Amino acid sequence: MNIDQLVLYQDKDLIVVNKPPTWPCLPDKTGDISLLDRMQDKCNRELYPINRLDRPVSGIQLFANSASGQAMIEQMEIKKQYIAITHKSERLTNGLIANYHAKNGKSKKAIISIEPKKGFKPIKLTILHMQELNNYFALMIELGTGRFHQIRAQLAHLGAPIKGDVKYGARRKNRDRSIYLHSYRLTILEKKLKIECPPPQDALWQLANNCFTT
Repeated sequence: MNIDQLVLYQDKDLIVVNKPPTWPCLPDKTGDISLLDRMQDKCNRELYPINRLDRPVSGIQLFANSASGQAMIEQMEIKKQYIAITHKSERLTNGLIANYHAKNGKSKKAIISIEPKKGFKPIKLTILHMQELNNYFALMIELGTGRFHQIRAQLAHLGAPIKGDVKYGARRKNRDRSIYLHSYRLTILEKKLKIECPPPQDALWQLANNCFTT
């Protein structure tokens, strides 16, 4: 894949990249080449991650051009919207979903509670739009908080795990080990910047994308 084709936007402060599914965002214990590695080789300088997409997730990933730029942008108001394709559940509805979240270090999974508990932090997301596909739901989601595996865990908690996400209860994994979660739109209000990134080019993704673009 031509790394230049992944660049969605860049300015003096940051570079915005379309992360392919299954690529690690940052170096990890697998030793696989990360998106950060590839972008630093392309740019011939050190870059600094602002967000961090999970390995099986695709879409908008931000890197700052400097440590000071990273700190500055992290203080800005950033709106993040995702498209997800999930198993069907009668418990899914449009609107705010608020829970409490903790990370289990041993299982490397997020734990969701509907009641406040010691060690749990509040989380929220909003389902802006929900469309029924043949066997799945396509969701447009806006994040209100950005905790570890938040979208994956909150949807699974409602009986609607993301397609392919066997870690959180999906029936079967996708062949390439991706999951159907995509960072679709990002807005940085202070920079008056809005970036959109279409999902991967497979038939199910395109069917979902058409729900929100037509």
